[in-house]
Amino acid sequence: WTMGIMASEHWKAKWIGLDDLEFTGYGPLEDVPLRNLDGLPWVRLPWRLWGDNHKGETQAQPQAVYMRLSFSIPETKPIRRIMAVASADDSARLFVNGQLAMEAYRWEMASLVDIYRWIRSSENIIAAEVVQLDGYSPSLIGRVLVEFQDGSQIEYPFDHSCRVSLQNEPGWLMPAFNDSHWTQVESEPHPLWGSPCKAGGILPPARFLRKIFHLTKPVRQAILY
Repeated sequence: WTMGIMASEHWKAKWIGLDDLEFTGYGPLEDVPLRNLDGLPWVRLPWRLWGDNHKGETQAQPQAVYMRLSFSIPETKPIRRIMAVASADDSARLFVNGQLAMEAYRWEMASLVDIYRWIRSSENIIAAEVVQLDGYSPSLIGRVLVEFQDGSQIEYPFDHSCRVSLQNEPGWLMPAFNDSHWTQVESEPHPLWGSPCKAGGILPPARFLRKIFHLTKPVRQAILY
């Protein structure tokens, strides 16, 4: 019988992969830091409203809430790109000025998309439909990052300035909608289960590999580990 390599100092191999933008959902290496959500708050429906809405329930019920973030981008400098990154508990659909721009599933992985094409010179709205299947309050974490050509940046996080409602009202996706009667979100540093979001970038595997090597002596045995 044969054993594998037992001592770590005898192991000479290294992990390899395909660091490329090839499959939907993957991004180039330079964008991996953009998926880092450390330090950003989770926003959700205030607990006083969530608790009142679920009094008397004996089991978890799927629930959706609707959120809006308003922001305006200064036109003082040329813009390189405008990135939106978000993660949700459990899932979310994000709309930019009425256009579906992103879908986020599970809090473990952040979704990232360039939303420049949908941005206007006046007020802009990120509208999010957030759905939770496990009985917790639907929650969202993320930000909009504006990168200018000179390398400077402006960030608009999903924070206490967001508005939230339990009602899917006509026109709520659009900037012209008046959300003054909606509730201010509750902002927390961690999700309800207490652990921070560690969403990050994942690189795709290399589907085809070739390794060429040459031998100068007769082979008695060859083992692949």
